[in-house]
Amino acid sequence: MISDGEECIKRLAGMLPQPATHILDWFHISMKLQPLAQMALTAPVDHGLFEQDIDRIKWRLWNGQPKRALDLATTVRRQLFSKIDECLWARRADKLLEKLNTYINRNSGSVINYAGRHRAGQRIATSPAEASVNSLVAKRFVKKQQMRWSRTGAHYLLKVRAVMLNGDLLEQTRYVPPKTDESPYVTSLLDPNPPLLKAA
Repeated sequence: MISDGEECIKRLAGMLPQPATHILDWFHISMKLQPLAQMALTAPVDHGLFEQDIDRIKWRLWNGQPKRALDLATTVRRQLFSKIDECLWARRADKLLEKLNTYINRNSGSVINYAGRHRAGQRIATSPAEASVNSLVAKRFVKKQQMRWSRTGAHYLLKVRAVMLNGDLLEQTRYVPPKTDESPYVTSLLDPNPPLLKAA
């Protein structure tokens, strides 16, 4: 089960009838790393190794080594600490590293070897599922729209959209005549050969 690390999803993995492993979505990890990589491009001269450190943190997470990644992030934060009061860049970099630290620390048990999974052709992110949701929901649910759907209406709309995308719309909407009641207790008036006719 791949998710962004929400506690309710992690609990859900433990409640499933068959054993399921919770995996932290690589996309959400990279979203935490991206601002740090952008900050590395504007690093002051005395923080020249910051970009290499961020690359090393990313490599460690990509290869399923959350503890080593956290240790390196802590070391980088320690180096930034002396400059925090006088340098705005150092303060912002420290805040971003703190967010990454907290996120990885909470989900360290769900960080796996993404490189190995990726090479094996297995999923490492929820992007295919999110793309499907975006395709199903489409423009109708965009926040800019004036019209809002009720829960029931949204549910029925999504059912129809899913059936359309699966190509099953004709199959699902074809008319199936109701089955006739084969009950032995049919009234004698409806019987094609009523007993009176037989006797006459």
